[in-house]
Amino acid sequence: MQSHKPRGEADAAIFEMLRRHLMTCLHKPAVPGTSVRSAALGPGHPSRPSAKMPSVNERRVVLPQRCCWFAIAALLWCGSAAALSPELTIKELHHTAWGPSQGAPLGGAVGLAQTNDGYLWIAGPSGLFRFDGITFERVELPHDPKLSSLSLFSVFAPRSGGLWVGFTFGGLAFLKEGRWQVFNAVDGLPASSPWQFAETPDGQLWATLGAELARFDGVRWKMVGPQMGLPATTNPILFVDSQGTLWAGGGVDSLYFLRRGEHQ
Repeated sequence: MQSHKPRGEADAAIFEMLRRHLMTCLHKPAVPGTSVRSAALGPGHPSRPSAKMPSVNERRVVLPQRCCWFAIAALLWCGSAAALSPELTIKELHHTAWGPSQGAPLGGAVGLAQTNDGYLWIAGPSGLFRFDGITFERVELPHDPKLSSLSLFSVFAPRSGGLWVGFTFGGLAFLKEGRWQVFNAVDGLPASSPWQFAETPDGQLWATLGAELARFDGVRWKMVGPQMGLPATTNPILFVDSQGTLWAGGGVDSLYFLRRGEHQ
């Protein structure tokens, strides 16, 4: 949602010079090959050049083409380099805001997630919405007897695709390729609000539900906190760091971790 201008006058000048060079290459008319080859080979010689020696016209065309590709690469590099400038303050960036008049959901959001197809998902009091960068689209939640309420509490997008949503009064639902799959107590879940989700590098999905830690085996959810020695907590924490270590816990002095590849 943010964009910015080139970092300074020097960057802008280089960018404009490369742009003009590229446009010159693209619009430069081609030199007629027959007349050039005739001049080079002389009268009485066939107009087709030797297989071992490129024609004059071919030699003259290759260089502008190479220059064009260089200019395109340089323009792309300039754009990406400028986009990573650490010197700009937040006030120098261009900001765009969306409100109810632009289709944004009323009541704000309780959770945000971006699926691997690029969509941004917003869960809030108004329901579940999908945002493509321009418009907001309301997505129908599953009307399933397994769910006692459609009040949303959390949302999570796994790396493998799809979207998990958690409901305030218990229950989870997974959306993928337009189809919902609903989970409740029959599928191993407690009647508690799903606070947070986390995914370890091996694709294992974890969640904190109420005061418990749960793990998904691909079919069912299982409460694993007690067997792993984790005490129940009213302030659950769940996080996977850059090394693939799972951190869980909460409260004043309880924080536990599970290293990558470990099971206990």
